[in-house]
Amino acid sequence: EKTGEVKKKQIKEGVGNDSPRDTAQVHLTVEVVRDSAGAVITCVGGPIEISFRAGDGQVCDALELAVLRMNPGERAMIYCSKPSMCDDPTLKLSTEGEVIFTIELTSFQNPRNTYDMPEADKLKHAMERKETGSRLFREKRYFLALQRYRGVLDFFSFCENFSEAMKAQVKDLKKTCELNLSQCLLKLGDFYGAKVACDKVLAEEPHNLKALFRRASANLQRHDFSESLNDLKQLLELEPSNADAKRLLPQAQRGAKEGEKKARSMYAKMTKSLGTGRE
Repeated sequence: EKTGEVKKKQIKEGVGNDSPRDTAQVHLTVEVVRDSAGAVITCVGGPIEISFRAGDGQVCDALELAVLRMNPGERAMIYCSKPSMCDDPTLKLSTEGEVIFTIELTSFQNPRNTYDMPEADKLKHAMERKETGSRLFREKRYFLALQRYRGVLDFFSFCENFSEAMKAQVKDLKKTCELNLSQCLLKLGDFYGAKVACDKVLAEEPHNLKALFRRASANLQRHDFSESLNDLKQLLELEPSNADAKRLLPQAQRGAKEGEKKARSMYAKMTKSLGTGRE
């Protein structure tokens, strides 16, 4: 995962070892926000107190990510090198360069342990977090969306004892989250991660069209052209009119041919260097 855009430098140590979890109620003091040259770009009139529910995208991505690694009472400088992760309507912040936040995690209240919820509440919670992820994806906040989908999958990995009536719904929700996870990873440039997410779906549902296309897309970016071509051919057998697969197919075919040509050339050079084998 690409988390290098947001870095934290601690100024004052916090209390204890607890940090906010997804859906925690967070109270944060933003003392000042500066650009890379040190000029104040917001909080000109002094510190701003903000409260939000972690993981919902109510504050900018930089602050969402930062508070998950902080303890109560901790002060820190947060460096964010990606402008889109710093845009924050609450702080009236929009920038084109690096931003440095000075913040203090005033307090937070984590949600109740979701593993102790009644079965119906567990499913409702997971569906709500999936929907939050989908909203964040539509807003092009791919890293936050990724966290929501991954959170649902992690949640289900610890909550396996569902009734027979619920198992089908849980299975379908897990599949949706894996597919959405793969799409986030494609957007973030983690093509191997996207492939792995699709592998999991296709292991259970070999003819899933979305998983085939997204794995083909990931393998194309990884220059694994033959694997990409295999998935696209299978997809077009299942759905001959699929426009996205048709669009990608020529690229995979060209890459596969070039790969075969390079392999033949390399083999020829190897056999030539070994000689005829005669003494």
